Amino acid sequence: MDDSQIKTLKSYYETYNDVIKPLIAVYEAREQQFPTPIFNEIRAFNDHVSRCYLEDSNPDFINKQLKRAGRHISRIILDLYKYLIVSFDDTIKRFEKKTRNVDLSIISDGQFYVNFSGLRNNAINAIRTAKRLESSTSNGEDVIFAQFETGFNYYQETVELIDSNFAQINWAKTKSLLKRSFWFWAAIISSILSWVLTDFLNSNLADKVWNWISK
Repeated sequence: MDDSQIKTLKSYYETYNDVIKPLIAVYEAREQQFPTPIFNEIRAFNDHVSRCYLEDSNPDFINKQLKRAGRHISRIILDLYKYLIVSFDDTIKRFEKKTRNVDLSIISDGQFYVNFSGLRNNAINAIRTAKRLESSTSNGEDVIFAQFETGFNYYQETVELIDSNFAQINWAKTKSLLKRSFWFWAAIISSILSWVLTDFLNSNLADKVWNWISK
């Protein structure tokens, strides 16, 4: 390989170390498993790289192999974006389910809910756009890749927002629970008092008290 080809190959491995490995680490930390389909892409990448070192390899052949290897690098990153987006989306949906009856507007004077809603909507819209672009054959890989990356960033920011407000979210859950408990017992006590008052007014005791006051 010449210097230009070596430089290209070096950039692939730098991308693997700086981008792919951190994404894999995030996925493994969240899901406690390695994204198995990524193995096939890594194998295919290394297969093309190894062909560059065949004895009868000529510059054109090596360039073709490097180009194909680069496509696998892009595919690995894109697939990891998709896997992590699904993982993030599951986390967000669980959060929304657990806080369905929680007043999130009391966190950070309402700013948390505003930020959460904005990021959530941006994430959903970005991925809808990415899927629409991906379904059309007229769009280039770079455009699709960039749109999925945008969606991934929005999803990641949304989950990070939830994580960074963990203590305040729990406080909001407790406050909402206490509020519901208060109104529940208030309704019970009100019903009891209403029943006692009705029973009192309908009893002979009420007549006796009235007669005593009328004297």
